[in-house]
Amino acid sequence: MTIALVLESDETLRRHIVDALSEEGYSALACETVDAFSRIVAQRNIDVFLIDARLPDGDGVQLVKELRSESDAGIVLMACTSDEVDVVLGLELGADDYVVKPFRMRELRARVNAVMRRTRGYSRLRNEIAPVEKTACHVAHGLRIYGGSRSVKRESGELVDLTTLEFDVLAVLSSLPNHVFSRSQIMQKVRGPDWAANDRAIDGLVSRLRQKLFPDGSGAQRIKTVRGIGYMLTAAE
Repeated sequence: MTIALVLESDETLRRHIVDALSEEGYSALACETVDAFSRIVAQRNIDVFLIDARLPDGDGVQLVKELRSESDAGIVLMACTSDEVDVVLGLELGADDYVVKPFRMRELRARVNAVMRRTRGYSRLRNEIAPVEKTACHVAHGLRIYGGSRSVKRESGELVDLTTLEFDVLAVLSSLPNHVFSRSQIMQKVRGPDWAANDRAIDGLVSRLRQKLFPDGSGAQRIKTVRGIGYMLTAAE
């Protein structure tokens, strides 16, 4: 049975979500604090997480980042209409989808089901593209990109701290230097064709990659924007 974990501080909403997921056939667990959430995660294998963006004892978006660095489970962010920045950042850091409060339980069930279909498809897709990602090493602009260990090092040996999704995007771009990948192609490769991304989320990911990989400000020249199409990692000179 698919296990869902709900982190929501509002008791009434939390209970409604658990009931809705249970009716859909999920084994639904719930908690109201980050501490309780962490204890459950340490003890259970969770298939999909539903996380409130605003928590009284923590940051839901930061939690998304931590989860995505360790797991490919589905993640749905629950946010208020005023939390647009949190939603965009959450998608950049690895959330699969989001719902805006107040939402209908029918909508929530549909989104969770879609995320589960996408994450299962993503696992198959990663196996298909593994030969590209697991080549020993790509070298570009003083960076060594290791597919096997999913790490990036500078010539000095310093590791570059990337999120799971950031590395996946870099792996795609570095697989074919001087090749333009559309936003759609990038996201199909890293999350599957049905991932609920938008141009803003993809642009944000590339922006963060530029800043992290090229702190000298040369990122826009190294990872070029091809207007109306997408992005291209230029070949090292």
